[in-house]
Amino acid sequence: MKKYAAAFAGLLFAMTGSLAQAHGDHDEEAPVTRQLAGGRAMGVVGALVQDQKLGPSWAGQRPTEVLNKATPAGALWIITFNNPAEPDKNKQTLYILLDGMGNYIGANHTGKY
Repeated sequence: MKKYAAAFAGLLFAMTGSLAQAHGDHDEEAPVTRQLAGGRAMGVVGALVQDQKLGPSWAGQRPTEVLNKATPAGALWIITFNNPAEPDKNKQTLYILLDGMGNYIGANHTGKY
């Protein structure tokens, strides 16, 4: 009988442990707006300047274009920055790529994704 009681107690603990991990707070994340995507891209540019991956002239630059593009992998935000103070003419345009939820994907000077 002790074995059955121990097995039942173990089963009870196992069931309550999984219930404690399940909760109803799983709202779906809404896609970001054009304005929010532009703001997040500005934050990315600031971080790239801070990490010295972009020159100081990029600090404070504002987006010149914010596009939402449908791709086979899902929605993609392409945010364009132009910096005429950038010495390298080939790098005066910067593209920040965010997914549909506003998560950073990458940055480049070509606009390719």
